[in-house]
Amino acid sequence: MNKENIVEKWASCKHSLAFGLFAGDEAGYALREEGYNENYGCEHPQIVESGQYPVTSFPEAGGITKAAILHGIGKFDNPEVLEALTKACGKCQFYHSKK
Repeated sequence: MNKENIVEKWASCKHSLAFGLFAGDEAGYALREEGYNENYGCEHPQIVESGQYPVTSFPEAGGITKAAILHGIGKFDNPEVLEALTKACGKCQFYHSKK
């Protein structure tokens, strides 16, 4: 997997989640425009329950969503983000091309 495309692969997966403290406020919008994401998450139950990643939960659509945090706050082209997503998603069997 080409490292330049791993963030796009993560973002296009139906199990990916971007979540965090900046959701819905002006600071969050400004950071996203600069290429930052709050948290790079995955909601697939097998990944959440694998024990490989820290897990968080939050209310969403009248229920509770659990997510594995693949990487915390980071810029889309940050080498640490690319490395974390390559490790987590590079050969993921749950990856789907469409959300």
